[in-house]
Amino acid sequence: MEMIAREVSDHSDERTVGYMLANNTALVQMVEPVMEEMLATDGGDQFRRDLRPKDLAQFFISTSISMLLGVIPGTDEPETARRYIDVFVLPAIVAHPPHPRPVFPGADDES
Repeated sequence: MEMIAREVSDHSDERTVGYMLANNTALVQMVEPVMEEMLATDGGDQFRRDLRPKDLAQFFISTSISMLLGVIPGTDEPETARRYIDVFVLPAIVAHPPHPRPVFPGADDES
């Protein structure tokens, strides 16, 4: 999937295809029922209770495409991607997110 996303990105004007996917109403409508079922069966144990399925679907689609297209720096590296998800994605959706930690390695980081 990553190779396809990068190929599309490289051969489209200003990542037009990625933009179209991230803003595709039909794609959100396909993902939304899955999010609705996931939230309904969870009962607020794992996921935040105040999330709307449509918002969660759009968030997952947009975040995934951004990561696949390399919009978020360093997420092509597995450890940076994991840290990004732990620090920024999970707090947006789960009831008890992991504690923050440095995400993007710097010159003075050991990461």
